[in-house]
Amino acid sequence: MQNIQSNQIEKTVAALLKGNAWKATNYLSDKVIVRASRQMHGKKLSNQGNLTVILTVGKPNYAEREFIAVCKKAGEKFPLKKVVLKFPPKTERAKLQEDEDNARRRENEEERIQAKLNKKGIQHF
Repeated sequence: MQNIQSNQIEKTVAALLKGNAWKATNYLSDKVIVRASRQMHGKKLSNQGNLTVILTVGKPNYAEREFIAVCKKAGEKFPLKKVVLKFPPKTERAKLQEDEDNARRRENEEERIQAKLNKKGIQHF
């Protein structure tokens, strides 16, 4: 196996913890990856005081091989510069809240544009 440098492992684990993600994958080549995963309880990240991180160094799994194929087709060079993060699924409540926030932002943006047009004396319907 390729000689994995400790800074690649550090980079992967740091991205996992900093991004509050569920899984972080660092693609070193098309045959070698470094993956760090957090322990989940159901569909939620663990909120307990302890943090369990599972580190995997080796061959990519099926989904990662598909991602590598897409990257190669797009012309990406290995190793990839950024660590790929996966986040836990959102709850229904969080999805509804996000939809409401987006609708509120759109309304505010439309009001702001309408105010600018009115200020310039342009009627917009």
